[in-house]
Amino acid sequence: MQLLPDEIIEQDLRPHWAARLDGGVFYFWLFFLGLGLFLGKERLYAWAASPTIHSPTIDALATFLHWTPYPILWSVLILIPALIKALAEAKQSIFWFSLILCGGLRLASHEFNDFVHLDNRGLLGTGLVLLVWHGMKTGGIRYVVTNRRIMILSGFFGGSERALLYDRIQDIVLQRSFMGKMCGYGTVVPITSSQLGMGQSNASVSVGAGGAVGPVAGGGAVTFGQGRNTVFADWTTALHCIPHSQEAYNTIMQHMTGHAS
Repeated sequence: MQLLPDEIIEQDLRPHWAARLDGGVFYFWLFFLGLGLFLGKERLYAWAASPTIHSPTIDALATFLHWTPYPILWSVLILIPALIKALAEAKQSIFWFSLILCGGLRLASHEFNDFVHLDNRGLLGTGLVLLVWHGMKTGGIRYVVTNRRIMILSGFFGGSERALLYDRIQDIVLQRSFMGKMCGYGTVVPITSSQLGMGQSNASVSVGAGGAVGPVAGGGAVTFGQGRNTVFADWTTALHCIPHSQEAYNTIMQHMTGHAS
């Protein structure tokens, strides 16, 4: 990062640690699900066959586990969280990746007759790899607010640098989730004159009968998002989940006002 003449750094920020954990919840789930089933699959089904404690809830759970085939239960425990994450982030690829992962691991486990618990070993390994990748991805992000521009630096080993001058910003949005309010972070989204790049998305994500991606007019499709431009916050297109977000918002707003006058 090289500063311009007379440029002063006013804020140097990184994503809040709680937001980085929140973004990796699904990967944690894959890791611990694989670990738990690898270590305790037999114990779980032995308990379901003869539970030691009885209550309506426990008996219903034991009956469900006893009569549900293991491959179906295993797949549901992966695909339901994947669907929730895909809906929350409007990223259909997460669900398709999980579906391919389930099919591949179940097929490999069937071929080896589940001799080495390949499905759960693979799930554990996949979760671990995704956790490391997520940590490297979010750990290499840095947001720098100066008196001349906003810079987004990304990349753990190499990386890229993105700059946005204040006179190109038409609007700015401050977003805070419930988790952000609890932990003290928020997302500052600059919106450019072209409504692209930092903070804008032109397309919605839809799922039709054929699994198409893009705006879908009919055919009973389920749409994630809207068919118009909506504010879009990503790790590399906005100041995503930063601490002191209100201060960053006020600083950028002051510079926007100064350049407009």
